Amino acid sequence: MKKINLYLFIATVNLLMLAYSCNSEKKNDETQQEEKVESAEEKAEPMEQKENEGEVDKMTPKSFEEEKSEFTEKINLKLDKINLHMEDLKQKAKKEKGDAVKEINKEIEELKTQQKELRQQLDELKKESKDNWEAFKKALSEKLEKE
Repeated sequence: MKKINLYLFIATVNLLMLAYSCNSEKKNDETQQEEKVESAEEKAEPMEQKENEGEVDKMTPKSFEEEKSEFTEKINLKLDKINLHMEDLKQKAKKEKGDAVKEINKEIEELKTQQKELRQQLDELKKESKDNWEAFKKALSEKLEKE
């Protein structure tokens, strides 16, 4: 009888430790996800500041390379946000079932489409010459504002 009680006690302790470690891993995953989101937001703040400064600095013309670099940063920032959102949705899909998973997968597919379009725009931007820059810049600005 004492052996059975001892075994039950040991089994209970092991189950409690297992449950605690699973909960701890879940919290770590959530913490890591929050850190990624915060990191993306921290990257976004300087970009917003630069945009606001750009409004003040509109009188000072920027060089072709500076403008091209700014657009590259904007696109890369949008790609980072999409990647984080997709990772978040994938984590959410693991926890859900049925129709909820279908909806999440649909949203992930839409994000993949946006991601593909942004990468194409980035490739076009890298190839763009100074000759057609103004027209390209206007079209790209409109596309980025829509997304």
